[in-house]
Order: sequence, then structure tokens, then C-alpha cells
Amino acid sequence: MSDRFVRSNVEPEIQNWLCPDDIRTFLLAENLEAAIAFSKQNLSYDEKKFWGRYYNLYESAEAIPHPSGAFEGNAPVRKEKVLIINPQTRLITQTHEHKTEYWFAITDNVSFSAGVHLDRMTYQTMKKGEIAVIPAGTFHRIENNSDETSLLYEIQIGFCHEQDVKRYEG
Repeated sequence: MSDRFVRSNVEPEIQNWLCPDDIRTFLLAENLEAAIAFSKQNLSYDEKKFWGRYYNLYESAEAIPHPSGAFEGNAPVRKEKVLIINPQTRLITQTHEHKTEYWFAITDNVSFSAGVHLDRMTYQTMKKGEIAVIPAGTFHRIENNSDETSLLYEIQIGFCHEQDVKRYEG
């Protein structure tokens, strides 16, 4: 597995599958306020966190049981969120075994650390319009080391349930 997760160019058929009109709207937004306003009118719910806020825009109606059968209940196979990350903050490091995340930078100051080992994650930055692919099992943490708010569009594919998330301190 490569330690480079950011892709500026993705195959057109994958790009179209991963870039619904909502993402294109964000990428074309004149400013951060316009993008946030779009999030608010299309959300199914939102939640304030210590690092900022996220808007849940979509969950698939199709649900699947946990792949290992270890947990009760079902989960959506696709979720879409907008994350608004406050300046000089970062999320907690995490992994999930049964979903891949696709991150679309809506602003130029999106950064993250990721890697196949917790103690060997690499720091990477994204520019507006770039995509990061975070495969299942990858340690990762979204960061904002700038003095401006960061905006990220996230698509999760797989078993999209909180039971699949493992969090790590530090």
C-alpha cells in the first residue's frame, strides 16, 4: 500500500461516480460561506464537535450487516458528509476495517496524516479539488494547521457504522 494518498487526477469514470453534483457545487462555491450555506440546506443532520462541525448529507437506504457478523444490526453502505475543521485543530486518529473513505478538498488548506502503521503516518496536504483515498485499515487523522477554516467533503463506502471505528489517543 502506498503512503501517498492524495490524487489530483482520478480515472474519469471513478471521478464521476465519486463526484456527485453536490461536490461540484462545493468546488464551484465562491467562498466558504456559500459552501456552508449549501450544506445547511441539504443536510439530514449535523453535529458540533471539539474540532468543528460536520453535516451529514446522505446515507444510502440500502443497509448491510457487519461483514464479520460480530455486531448486531445493519449499517448504510454509503455516507456523505461535509466536515468544517476549525483552525489549528485535528481530529482523533482512527481506523476502520470495513469502509474506505474518499476525501475531497473544498478549500486549499486541508491536511491529514495517514499510514499503515500508527507510528509511521505521513503528513500530507491537499489543494482545492484534490482527492485523498483512505483505504480500510489505514490509520488516519484530519488536521488543520492553518489559520483559516478547512472544508472537506467525505464519502464513506462500505460498512458505515460507528461500531467499525477504532480511535487512538495522541
